[in-house]
Amino acid sequence: MSGLITFRVLKNETHRANVDWDDRFDSVVLGRMQAESEIRFVLNDDPGNPRIPFADFRDSQYSRNHARISRVGESKVEIQNTCSSAISVVVNSDTVLTKDQSVERPLPVTVTIGEFSIRVERSLNSLSRQTRFHRDFAPVDSDDAPFIDGDAIQNTMAGLMVDHVSAGNSTMITENIDPNNVVGNLIEQLSTANSILQQTTTQDALYSQAITAVKRLIDMDGVAIVNAVDTSDMFTLDPVEPSYSAVEEVCQSRQVRWSSVNQSLDTNVSQMGLEYFIGAPIVVPKDNADEVRAVLYAHRSLINVNMSRGRRQPLTELHAKVFELIACSIAAGLVRIEHQATQGRFQQFFTPALARELMKSDAVLKPCQREVTVLFSDIRRFSNISEKLGPSQTSDWVQDVLTGLSDCVINHDGVLVDYIGDELMAMWGAPADQPNHATLACNCAQDIMKLIPVLNERWREKIGAETQVGIGINTGMANVGNTGSKYKFKYGPLGDTVNRASRVQGLTKYLRVKTILTGDTHAQLPESFRTRRLGKAKVVNIDKKIELFELILDTDADSTGFAGQYEIALENLELGNLESAAGIIKDSLNFDAPDHPALLIMNEIINRVIKDQRSGDFEWEFENK
Repeated sequence: MSGLITFRVLKNETHRANVDWDDRFDSVVLGRMQAESEIRFVLNDDPGNPRIPFADFRDSQYSRNHARISRVGESKVEIQNTCSSAISVVVNSDTVLTKDQSVERPLPVTVTIGEFSIRVERSLNSLSRQTRFHRDFAPVDSDDAPFIDGDAIQNTMAGLMVDHVSAGNSTMITENIDPNNVVGNLIEQLSTANSILQQTTTQDALYSQAITAVKRLIDMDGVAIVNAVDTSDMFTLDPVEPSYSAVEEVCQSRQVRWSSVNQSLDTNVSQMGLEYFIGAPIVVPKDNADEVRAVLYAHRSLINVNMSRGRRQPLTELHAKVFELIACSIAAGLVRIEHQATQGRFQQFFTPALARELMKSDAVLKPCQREVTVLFSDIRRFSNISEKLGPSQTSDWVQDVLTGLSDCVINHDGVLVDYIGDELMAMWGAPADQPNHATLACNCAQDIMKLIPVLNERWREKIGAETQVGIGINTGMANVGNTGSKYKFKYGPLGDTVNRASRVQGLTKYLRVKTILTGDTHAQLPESFRTRRLGKAKVVNIDKKIELFELILDTDADSTGFAGQYEIALENLELGNLESAAGIIKDSLNFDAPDHPALLIMNEIINRVIKDQRSGDFEWEFENK
């Protein structure tokens, strides 16, 4: 693999540093400092042992050679646990590596070691395309790049500053900045503004760093970030009374405004006692346009100017440019924070590929009527087993089972709608168009049934019982959209289609089969699926009778022949031919491993013979949900 790779290092979810790894080295070691003199978060480019120390040398829980990252091909890395420490190396939150174990993963990949989380990704500078930074803060021609990247901001800031100097404005620099250290000052300014973007994960932290940067770089007394809609809502580190007329002017013009204040009788009341003020709009995208979210405001007071006796430098166009760049960094940081929050929210429900599509446009999430297929899967005997296990082990068991079921849903392009206790709800057919949504749901159900023996191998001895699930699937029209609230997003379906799927899942307990489909789902399946018609059912709170079909696992032994015999017996029962139905069931039933629906039909036949009741449709009746 060629090109620059970036390690983004976080400790307890707080960004600590970015470290670049160029293609001089095929691999790099991650670990604690070898000595106090070694610098953390800096690539030690010793050809014999290139390494990035992330933990303090006194923190002995981390090994000096804790993990190794190696380049593999053009888009992958290999992660290896190279130590015997009790602290494991975890890859993408789902793969735990013990000593000497390794795994290959495509970029980007996240490696977690104790309190540290290290995201390994291609640097934006290594991409063949160039990302330009615009006032709407959206990357151009960069589908596979991060939505906003600190390197892009830094490059753009450098370009703006170079343009500023090369355009003949360098004479102003000498008034306020050491002419022998222009480059050093610019680098400091760019680095500080860039850190605002890269080192924050919350809005408050972003605002705090921005205000600190303004005070240090531009020497202002009062700095605030003022809400553009409600100017009484502002973020400050110290008490500040901004010039509201200046804030309003920035909002209206959507441009930087800075000026010295001529103290006279005509001076605006909100600007009395000020020497300078400056404001820059913080513009963020919204609904295919942009809006002024807030204003970065700062001023210098006459009182402090008089006390400094002229030692403070006047505000220049260069200061204004730096101020504007900090406002741009705030805007980009807000977009990044909101983007990450939205992406995380989407990935709770959708496959990664679909989540990326929704990040480009979430219009498909608007409420609508769609034909969908809904699946419910419930863990059997959960209450009895959990009572014996206790809270901690129950949580581990349920989490493992639901994670496995969720993987099946995601692998078949489904939407994870919700977890209700020990039950999972999934959907196909929205938000993306999936004409084969019923097929996808049934393929998922078959994978879940194949997964159960694997789960039992892991948990049978621990829980002292078999892990079993019941699956119900229904297809129909539903209202699809955000069914949550302003406090919690929840994308999914509502309506009778959902209720039927839930009721059908409940019927698996009574009929003692693994998966039941409704007739509406069965009608959309190709003939390659093995099923048997179980009969019609009347369930609580649903007036219309539901046609039931069992989905038979394609690996089940000799079930097709019996399924055919069962269906013939069911037809005879429905026609009132009780003796024929009883004979077929008796001849085909394996009493060593009896089929529960067949036994229930035999019981129904006996009751009808006793009552001499030969007419009337047969249907299952269930009083419980």
